[in-house]
Amino acid sequence: MKATEGPVAASGKTWVNYSSQWLRIVGRLVAVAAIIFFGAHIYDQWEEIPLAEQGGLALALIATFSLIYGALTIVWGANWSAMLFAFAPGIVSVKTAIGLALATQLAKYLPGNVFHFASRHAVLRERGVAHGALFQALAWENLFLVAGSMIVASVAFSVFPTALALDVLSQINVGQGLALFGVVVIIASGFSALWGLQGRKLVVLRVPGFRNSVMALAATTVFFLGQAVLFIAIYWLLGGTLELRFIGPIALSWLVGFIVPGAPAGLGVREVTFLSLVDGIGAEPLVLLSVTIFRFVTTFGDLVAFAIGMHLVPRRDSGS
Repeated sequence: MKATEGPVAASGKTWVNYSSQWLRIVGRLVAVAAIIFFGAHIYDQWEEIPLAEQGGLALALIATFSLIYGALTIVWGANWSAMLFAFAPGIVSVKTAIGLALATQLAKYLPGNVFHFASRHAVLRERGVAHGALFQALAWENLFLVAGSMIVASVAFSVFPTALALDVLSQINVGQGLALFGVVVIIASGFSALWGLQGRKLVVLRVPGFRNSVMALAATTVFFLGQAVLFIAIYWLLGGTLELRFIGPIALSWLVGFIVPGAPAGLGVREVTFLSLVDGIGAEPLVLLSVTIFRFVTTFGDLVAFAIGMHLVPRRDSGS
């Protein structure tokens, strides 16, 4: 044995051990920062609820639908699980994969809107999943999120059209849509290749299996339909009508908030987009109140998702 290896062997520490320790420290710091930013967001937005007029009903809707939304995120996590198992099967369980997706959601409220991805990546990397596989799964997870929202929005706008949506969609032909999707795939492949360099082998974006792809697309489609149902139910319980024309704007506004760089959890962007798309639909005061309540539902729903995720992830897999 070389002399330089003695201290390492004696202490039982290797660079892998130190790397794992630093990953845990960084993960905890991100978690603390995420909770702080999450709390600050709640504090800043709480006064928007008109407690004098709809206080009791608004609070009841937020409490009830936050629980439902938190449960709905399990379906969203199934998209990530399907993609993770497509490129790194058997390393962690389905329960752990979905749990990690939910447990890291609060980190998306940090400026930059990427720390939930980084936190999940760090924990799974520590569990032995390769960088290349994680970036492959991440790229396809986001592609299926985009595809799911576009499917729901396109079908909904076709069946329940709105004036602004028709005007926008009329400017986009099939060729442009396919070209845009191709650009997204190329960009995703580029990032995957950059981070998938192992030795001298270049790992490019691979296509997940048919079964995993169907599961991911089904999960994202159900997730966006579920979001729309929640919003429509809130609007109806506040005294509005069952307005199915809200389905398309909910899905499309989520997509806009998702692709805007740096917006923590897409906050603000989605609400503005949604209100633009539903201009002239429903009673405006009720629509505004519903948007406010729905924003709190999704925010507190992420807190519920965090709790569910922490319950699903075994302690040894949580990185804590």
